[in-house]
Formats: sequence, structure tokens, C-alpha cells
Amino acid sequence: ATLILELGEDVRAATVISSYAAPLLEGCGTVKKGDLRVLATTAPVPFITLFLADDLPEDQQGTLTDALIQTARTPEMLIALESLLGFVPLSAEYRQHQEKGTEHSGPPANADAAKTSQTNAELKTWPGWRGPNRDGHCAWLPRALPASPTILWQRELAHEGLGGIAATDDCVIVGDRDFSNLLDEFHCFDAQTGEPKWVVRYPAPGRLDYDNSPRATPLITTDRVYLFGAFGDLHCVDRQTGLIVWRKNILSEFGVDAELIWGTCSSPLLIGDKLIVNPGGEAASLVALDATNGNVVWQAAGGEFAYASPFLTTFHGVQQIVAFDQRSISGFDPDTGNRLWTLTPPIDGDFNVPSPVAVDQRLLLTSENNGTRLHDFTTEGTIVEQPAATYEQLAPDMSTPVVVGNRVFCVSKKLYCLEVSQGLKEIWIGEDPAFGDFAPIIASEDRLLIVGRGGEVLLVDATADSFQVLSRFRPITGTAGKEVTYAQPAVVGEKLYLRAAKNLACVSLVK
Repeated sequence: ATLILELGEDVRAATVISSYAAPLLEGCGTVKKGDLRVLATTAPVPFITLFLADDLPEDQQGTLTDALIQTARTPEMLIALESLLGFVPLSAEYRQHQEKGTEHSGPPANADAAKTSQTNAELKTWPGWRGPNRDGHCAWLPRALPASPTILWQRELAHEGLGGIAATDDCVIVGDRDFSNLLDEFHCFDAQTGEPKWVVRYPAPGRLDYDNSPRATPLITTDRVYLFGAFGDLHCVDRQTGLIVWRKNILSEFGVDAELIWGTCSSPLLIGDKLIVNPGGEAASLVALDATNGNVVWQAAGGEFAYASPFLTTFHGVQQIVAFDQRSISGFDPDTGNRLWTLTPPIDGDFNVPSPVAVDQRLLLTSENNGTRLHDFTTEGTIVEQPAATYEQLAPDMSTPVVVGNRVFCVSKKLYCLEVSQGLKEIWIGEDPAFGDFAPIIASEDRLLIVGRGGEVLLVDATADSFQVLSRFRPITGTAGKEVTYAQPAVVGEKLYLRAAKNLACVSLVK
């Protein structure tokens, strides 16, 4: 594109834009669909970059750069850019890193101190399971946790619970049970004050291991919320009022009579106007429902349900839903439900609780019996059965990994750091009293926020060559010595929403 721009003053046929801009421009109607043609793509660069032609005089380059940086002081320009920071100069550390010729997989440990919590201010929603992209990532984590954590508000729940937290800048939603333990309760709290906004309560009798509270993380959209209980009850409710729009029990509707050991755990996945759930019936292993009314769009036959959550990804241009059943994992066409491929692990008996994770054009799987495997895909978007790499030592029965650059992190009694670009090579293993069988991780480009035993929060360097805990705190008092915290936390802006023991807390990540 820059070569075309250098052809002459009258040539304005090409430009360099960020990779998300094309679908955004088409979606907004700014340009007609198909009018934008991608000529080439670069390696990943920090967000959006200004490219200057080499023949531009140096003084003009400086003038233009200074002018663009000044846009951060013009509110109207920030609104037009849809940015809170405007253009930011590259740090000296980043330039040095690029000059070394190594692949940039996140800022170095001593990244520019100017990178503050403002970079996370645009993250105004943690809509469901593992965040906006279901990958456990947020744009920013602090350089260090406050020595004395500030709890902005706290609420006591009736049960300890396993269900994760969904949050936005105006509401926080979490599943619970009533004191009789016969009814599900989904609470919506004001994100700023913690005051109750609404509650959805309905009968859900039964008995499960790890108590009976909902396991799935609620799913928040612009105007609705999807709530999924441990006994198959699925509700679509109005986001502002909690009034029920539609509801159904996916086990009874699809004739599922499976033994409920841990209940229905998979967090629903929204793809356009389709809500993906996994009843686990012989004729309805995976189902797409119309998100507006709950009607069936398609259903795919298969095995009984597993506990991992499905996700949407693309392998070699083939978009697909990747989802587990009790014995295998498959890719499904999101439009039709047609099964694209199926992989059965060599050793039977996995509970399939950890969710699958996409790593570039590969699929990362991890489980208690088969360890950790990295699978390639063909150019047709089907999985290669033989793993490209394996690492048997990491074999969690619950924890889902997160990927930061070329590294995979996962807790299973220890924190494992593996390198994935050349295979699953061990970089380091970290031990800490806070690590149990499970610990949820939220990652930025250079930090890991890990919730350990009793709700203790650890901040770990994701770029270091050895295990380094940068800081830690225990926001909720009275939880020391408690067992593993199973609920997935949420990060919105500078706030951490944490569930530990019977407490739901909003904690500031800055002083």
C-alpha cells in the first residue's frame, strides 16, 4: 500500500488500516460490502500504526508525528477516532525489541510507564465466559496490585457457587441459589454501588456434586441477558428489568435423560442471532436457538454433553464452532450445524471440563487423561488427528489455559508456562501455596491475574524467563485457608469483580 501511495500525488488508491477496520466500515455502512480489497497484511503491530513514506522529509515527519500526538488533547478528535488516547508514540523499549529482529509478543517487562489503566477504559463489558472474546484477555492489568486492596462494594450470596461473573460498566450478574437450595437465583447488581437491580428466581430441584448452584457464566448482550442453570433451565431476560422474554429447559425439550453429576455447565455462545447450547441429546448434542424467541434453528446429533464451553473460531478461512461432547470434540458449521470434523482422544475417560483454545491456526486441548496437545488443521479447515506437539505433564481436570503471545499458561497445582511456536516446550513451572487444582487466569499482553485459594489474587509476569509473582493481595477478609475458588472473575476498566466463598466483591485494581 505504501508503494502505491508513493507513485504520485494524485494516487490515493490504497491505505494502511487496522485489521478490524474493514468489517467495521462495512458494518457501519461507511463503505459498501466488497468495495474494500485487502492487498496484503503485516505482522502484528501495536493496535493502529501511522506509516510514513521514506521520501517524506525528516522535519515533515516530525511535524506530522507531533500533530497526530496532539490529537489526544482534542475531545472531538478522540470521539471521531473512537479512542480514549489518540495516537501514542512507540516506546524506546519497543523500538529496541523490534531492532533485535524477534517476534513481538507483547511489551517487555519494563514497558513504558505511560501505559496506564486508561488503556483498559474502553473495556466496558465482560459479557460472559472468559470475557469479550472468550479467551481470558483484557487490554490492561496494573504494573502492581495495591498493597491495601480497596473493596468498592461487597455482597453476600447464599451459596459459595461455581458460576462465573458477567459485568458491564452498569451491571454485574451472577448465579446463586436461595437458602432452601431448591430455587435458582440470578442477581443483577448496580456496577457502581452494588445495589440490587433485579433477581430472576425459579424452581430447580435436584442434587449435584459441588452443591446445586448455576455453573455457567451469564451472557450479557445490548438489551438481553441469557441465564443458564445447572439443571438445564435456560432463560432469556430483559437486561434492564430482568423480565423473562422466553425460557425453556434444554434437557427436557430435547429428551436428554443423562445422569447429572455436575449438571449443565457450558456457558451459552452467541453468534449473530443464534444462541449455541449443548443439551447432549442423541439427536441434539449441539443446538442453535433463535436468540430472540428460543426457537430451534438447527440441531446436530452426537453424544452426551460435556462441561467445557464451546467457542467460535476460524481455521484456514473456515469459520466453525468448536465444542466437546462426553467423548470427543468436533467442529460445526455455525450456519447449518453440519459436523466438519471429529476427534476422539486416544485415552477414554476425560470429563472434558477445560475449554479448547485456539492458537493461531492450531487447536490447544488439555485434559486429565490425555495431557496437553496441539493440533494442526488442513487447508480445508479440518483437524489433523495426530498432534503436532504434546506435553503430558500438564493434565488439568478443570483449568482452561490462556495464551499470551507464544506462551500458554495454565494452573494445575502449579502454574505451567509453555512455548507454542516451536511446539509445547516447557519454559518454567511456578509453585505457590495459592495454586490448587484450579485457578482462573485473566491475561493482558504482559501480566497474568490469577485467583488462587480463598480468593487470593496474584499478579504474575507473563514475559519473564522464570516464575515471578509481582504482587498479591487478598481482597476479601475471612477467606484465608479456604479451598479453591472456582468462579471465573471479571475485569471492567480498573475494577475486578471477584467471587470467593459466599462473597461477591468489586475491587479496585489501582490505588
